[in-house]
Amino acid sequence: MSARIGVKAVEAEGFLFAVCGEETDPYFQNAQEFARENRLIPAALKTMRHDAIVVDIGANIGVTVSMTAAALPRARIVAVEPSPRARVCLGRTALRAGFGERLTIVQACMGAEGGEAGFHEGASACASHVQPGAPMVPMTTLDATFDALALPRIDMVKIDVEGWEIDVLRGGARALLEGAPLVIAEINTWSLNWNRRLPLRDMIDYLRQTFGLAAWVEDGELRIAESDFDFYALAWRIEQTRGLDVVFSHDHAKVRALAAQFTQSGAGGSDDSAVAGFGASSGQLSRAAL
Repeated sequence: MSARIGVKAVEAEGFLFAVCGEETDPYFQNAQEFARENRLIPAALKTMRHDAIVVDIGANIGVTVSMTAAALPRARIVAVEPSPRARVCLGRTALRAGFGERLTIVQACMGAEGGEAGFHEGASACASHVQPGAPMVPMTTLDATFDALALPRIDMVKIDVEGWEIDVLRGGARALLEGAPLVIAEINTWSLNWNRRLPLRDMIDYLRQTFGLAAWVEDGELRIAESDFDFYALAWRIEQTRGLDVVFSHDHAKVRALAAQFTQSGAGGSDDSAVAGFGASSGQLSRAAL
């Protein structure tokens, strides 16, 4: 018997939208909390052009998809999600968001190379991940998707793949270099260690060597890592949190511009994953179909 799918209204940084999910799934039940914890994505969306192209890797039930529809009604989004259960909810969320033909759902996981990968379907939508030895699902790369969809550019990439972030980045090296989009990735040591068997230091070294600059929200500001010491501080912060959103790009000016907007908005507060005060201003409160 299939689980009953419900709909929930969610608000994040002035954007009001709806998501669909299995009513018994803790992730869906706490969608409001998860959306408010991740203040970096709505802040970044406010810097995007109106016809932005957003790639959501690990789209899950569609929180970022629906948030993007509320923030940028003319945007195009590519949602990558290998979980059949999550895709059912994602599809319903997308219908309510009204994306229509501007949404492409890629039914695969994303990694360093194409082919197949073992995929563990978790009890909750937020607990599914690539796992060697699990049932196989298609695997593609960001570069291959960029080419297959003939995307003119990518403006923003969100990555939430439970520890396999470095593989997604390696498989999208060309697309990330050519368009230099803002990339927002959730990084936490538990997923890196348990799912990927990758030390946090290797992940941090890859970001430092490949992108040269990264940033994260701390004490209401976007703190930029550029020096070895800064990246050490970033690693320490990730160790102290259950999961930290990190933003980076080959175009350092985009990250610095985002940091400047945080400062100009008078962001304050002590929530390490939030930007208090970076809320809706005149003309920025948007509503998706509920």
